[in-house]
Amino acid sequence: MWYSVFRRIAGRQSILVAVLLAGLSGPAAAAASLPPAPVPRLLFISSYNPAFRSYAAQMEGLVDGLRESGFPENGYSLDTEFLDSKRFPYRQRAAQMRRDLGYKLITLRPYDLVVAADDNALRFALDNAESLF
Repeated sequence: MWYSVFRRIAGRQSILVAVLLAGLSGPAAAAASLPPAPVPRLLFISSYNPAFRSYAAQMEGLVDGLRESGFPENGYSLDTEFLDSKRFPYRQRAAQMRRDLGYKLITLRPYDLVVAADDNALRFALDNAESLF
C-alpha cells in the first residue's frame, strides 16, 4: 500500500523521494475494548524552506497520495522539518537538525515513515537512518 502512495506522489513530483524506514502494515487492531492504536507518525524532510517554490506542490502530492491510498488527513500525524540547504551550508544544517530531531525523539514515538524531498533531505535521512529513525 505504501508503495502505491509514493509511486503516485513521485509521478506528480519527480524530486520527491520516499524512504521507508519502518513498516506500517501491522496486524489489525486488537479487541474493541483496547484503546485505539495511535495513528501512524510520518516525517517529511524538505531540503529547502517552506517558501521554496516546490514545497507546496510536494506537500500537496504527499497528502493527495495518502488520501488516494485510504489515509484521510486525520488518519496520520505529519511532522515537517526543513534543512533549508539552499540558504545555509548542508553540514551545519544537518548537524543542527540531527540534534533537534534527537531531542524531540527522546519523548515522542518513533516515526513510522520518513519521506525525503530532494537530494539533501534524502542524504540526511539515509545518513541518520540508524541513529534517529
